[in-house]
Amino acid sequence: MINNATSFWKFIQKHPVEIPIIQRDYAQGRLGKEYIRRDFLANQKKALDDYLKDDTSVLKLDFVYGTEHNGKLYPLDGQQRLTTLWLLHWYIALKIQKLGEVGDTLTRFSYETRVSSREFCKELCTAANFEGYDGSTSIVDFIMSRTWFYSLWKQDPTIQSMLRMIGGTKINDKSGEDIIDGLEELFQDTDNETFAGYWEVLTSDNAPIVFYYLPLKDFGLTDDLYIKMNARGKQLTAFENFKADLVGYIEEQAQTTKGPKWEELRENIPLKMDTEWIDLFWNSEISRVDEAYYAFLNRFFWNELFTTKDSDNKYILKIGKGELANGQGTSSIENHNSSYAYLNKDNYDVYTGLEPYKYLEVTLSEGAAKEIPAQFFDDLRKVLDNYKEYKQEKSEKGNVIPVAKWVDGFEFIPRYDSSKEAIKITGLTQRQRIAFFAVYKYLKEGKADELSLRRWMRVVWNLISGEDESGNPQIRDASTVRTAIELLDRLDSHDVYRSLCQQDIEENSSLSKQYKEEINKALQIIHVDGSLRKYEGELVKEDSTLYATWEEVIIEAENYAFFKGSIRFLFRDGNGNINWSLFDEKLKNAQAYFKKDFDPKGSAMNDNYRNANLLKALISKFTGKNFYDVLWWWHRTFNNRPASWMYYLLNDNIREPIHQLLRGENDIIQRLPSENIAENILYQLSNTKLLDFIREKMPYAWIRNIHGHTAIYPSSTGIFLDAQKRDDFLLHTSGISIADNYKVPGTKFLYSWHINFTYCCQNFQWYGNDFIYLMKENDPNEYQIKDESKKDEIGRYYCFNTKLFEKEQIIGKLDELICQCK
Repeated sequence: MINNATSFWKFIQKHPVEIPIIQRDYAQGRLGKEYIRRDFLANQKKALDDYLKDDTSVLKLDFVYGTEHNGKLYPLDGQQRLTTLWLLHWYIALKIQKLGEVGDTLTRFSYETRVSSREFCKELCTAANFEGYDGSTSIVDFIMSRTWFYSLWKQDPTIQSMLRMIGGTKINDKSGEDIIDGLEELFQDTDNETFAGYWEVLTSDNAPIVFYYLPLKDFGLTDDLYIKMNARGKQLTAFENFKADLVGYIEEQAQTTKGPKWEELRENIPLKMDTEWIDLFWNSEISRVDEAYYAFLNRFFWNELFTTKDSDNKYILKIGKGELANGQGTSSIENHNSSYAYLNKDNYDVYTGLEPYKYLEVTLSEGAAKEIPAQFFDDLRKVLDNYKEYKQEKSEKGNVIPVAKWVDGFEFIPRYDSSKEAIKITGLTQRQRIAFFAVYKYLKEGKADELSLRRWMRVVWNLISGEDESGNPQIRDASTVRTAIELLDRLDSHDVYRSLCQQDIEENSSLSKQYKEEINKALQIIHVDGSLRKYEGELVKEDSTLYATWEEVIIEAENYAFFKGSIRFLFRDGNGNINWSLFDEKLKNAQAYFKKDFDPKGSAMNDNYRNANLLKALISKFTGKNFYDVLWWWHRTFNNRPASWMYYLLNDNIREPIHQLLRGENDIIQRLPSENIAENILYQLSNTKLLDFIREKMPYAWIRNIHGHTAIYPSSTGIFLDAQKRDDFLLHTSGISIADNYKVPGTKFLYSWHINFTYCCQNFQWYGNDFIYLMKENDPNEYQIKDESKKDEIGRYYCFNTKLFEKEQIIGKLDELICQCK
């Protein structure tokens, strides 16, 4: 059944109206809709004026479709007309000073799409907000100058459209005339008596502007079907859908739990999300907010999931090796947790529902369920409120936020990467997730101040910035992330030095070693920095004295070259004992060796040390045990790259050689050839030109066994370190000729597994497995075949095993091969 026509005033008295979240923003007030506003407003004014002239004709607007739920009406078509009618009534009530009388009725119209839109509508209906308004200035200017008008509301498209409908624009038509497209412009010559007449007829039983209302249930349509049919609505972004569900979850919890905590959260969290916090994520350059906001909340949820413990003090998220429900084992059980798998993707443009965000499993009378605990929202409020206050404080002083040192370009608030064609949010590395936790912890534990935040983030950066000898981050898996978070969680983030001094740690991982270093540095800063100390390094204070505190000097050293916060080699002696008395001397020598600024893939050395001599000096101090502990098998450190030198400087197995080197003992110790393979290789590396060749030609080489030899090589070929018989024979036998590119200058070594040579005008190859083969006369790289039917080497090819013969016998064996072939 189609209801009789109704006026807006009657309608709103009977039906509290809320524009549902599935609807688009208020579109009639958008830029580009000037003529639509002009015509619609002009028709309404004409209807009012005609009625006052005893013309009883009525302006009949289109149907309004809606659905009713929990005592409210949600229009699914007609939103634009209802909003404009509401603004018309509000404007006339303001002009005749009736807001105090009718404001409560007008508040029965609101928006669900954004909390900011809802709060703005509420503030417009508050008469006290317009005390002092005398009509001498634009209403819009007056509104935007009030303290109750958040500057963030300038970013809400519905609010901006409403203000445009109220005040109009300065846009001209093709004739150069201003388009009258706002209430103020349209009614600028209207006197108070006429406004009073307008109000009287609008609120009467025979209003001149009406529309028809059709409840969906009367029309035979379901909400879902109608929404699908309504092509005029806009599609919500992933963040808008997420936020709507999150706010709905808070509302549901407040209704079902009846707890004061959830009631409090319902009152302030949705409002803060759409007002105070939105400015933290707004990027004015590209006019974007949703993606950064959504990415941050996803990261916040990830952090809560990863760090929350149950009542037994056990993590709710299991990580690392484990067993699945089906009995299958896995080395990364966390990836089988649906919430972790979803949040770890760091999505900011995909939303599949609220279920992955319900990370905490609880036991109810009807069984197990998952929820978002109230504590999550409390933590979110503390963190963002404290960050907002700090940002505002620093901005007022003209500083850029944040002042603390971040990790690898990390920022707590996600950034837009505008360097790409499609604007994206920068993702998080594993160690940046730790940095996120660290900032979260700091803001959760109290208000921010520049000094304590800078000190806290310095310690965090030092702890998590370690790299392996290949330059890869040491933190690359969930288990190491958790270890780092646990270490940081022991500390008082607002008094980190004193807190470190109270720590004790026995573990011996790379992270724990750095943690111990931070403890030792804190002890030096806290216990010694009662007075200034003389310092002869580069740091000079502003008053041009040569004095600095230990904190200043330590920070200078941490930031030097490739050290990235790890400097224990400067205050640790050859036995691993703490000795700060030699710190200045060792730092001065380190600054002489290594460049202040560095390229991760380039040389770490100052000009005087760009050759292999410093490496030789270090290796010449090694013992045979050091060889196996530091150089053997996996270590590709025969170069001057920053990562390689950091590997040496921090290696506990060579504390004494490093200590000597940093004391200035950089001469190469003369060693002797040895029967012991390790000792002999150390001699060859430090006392010959071998390392010079390796550093220049094979910088990513490593030592290991291959083809039955101990060899140094980068990947497919290299240098046998124990092929003395082969090398001596090929280099020093009369009649044997090899190409110069096989020779390692200044050494007795040859470069290559397989060496081609000539003897008696015949081509041969000494293969890596110590067989010598006769090669084809016209192709030195193709084997001369003796009998294709044979499978074994001796039967198939003209060859022999040199291991079976002395060096002096090999020439005879070569002659035999030549004769056999003929």
